Amino acid sequence: MNSKRLPGKMLKVIGVKNLISHIIDRARKINLKSNLVLATSKNKSDDPLIKEAKKAKIKFFRGSLNNVVSRAYNCCQKLNAKFFVRICGDRIFLNYREIDKFIKRCEKKGEFDLASNLLGRKIPPGKTIEIINVKALKKILNNTKSKHDLEHLTTYIYKNKKKFNLIKLKEPANFKFKYSYAIDNFDDLERSKYIAKKVRNLANLSNQEIFRLTKKWYKSLD
Repeated sequence: MNSKRLPGKMLKVIGVKNLISHIIDRARKINLKSNLVLATSKNKSDDPLIKEAKKAKIKFFRGSLNNVVSRAYNCCQKLNAKFFVRICGDRIFLNYREIDKFIKRCEKKGEFDLASNLLGRKIPPGKTIEIINVKALKKILNNTKSKHDLEHLTTYIYKNKKKFNLIKLKEPANFKFKYSYAIDNFDDLERSKYIAKKVRNLANLSNQEIFRLTKKWYKSLD
């Protein structure tokens, strides 16, 4: 909630719902999930997110604001989770179908630290998919005191690839287009509101339609 570029962004209304509700709606569509958990900070500013989690009837966990690695690690320890899919709070158009497909692939691979579609080329904001082994978080906590690396969950892994067992996931469709699908600033918010006006339900919006409407928005700015 204390985003500097878009303060209070998780409760910004897009269409008929706020951002966090849209993300929860799409995350519910991941068939292979065992838990859906909101992991936020202990800061008072994030109290409204706990209300949203309770309203949505999903689990929640509160930890450090700035040490996101420890927050995620402690959350997983409490749930006795070995692996988890990371969903950032700006992923209004997360690809739940691809997540299910990648979970299946990772289950066949056995032990790994991180499976990610960011291990190849650069991809558009909001299209990242990461499946993380909790042991990898423990390794990060044991090997760095860097505030930057602890605040950004997987940065240390990408900077030290040889220390981790990685699985490269396929890049998303249309990844060559330099569009954003995340909500990071006011322009992103306006784009998402534009898309919401064009459809009945953002949770059911296909990836093809998301791309078509995103492209239409950017073209309107030319």
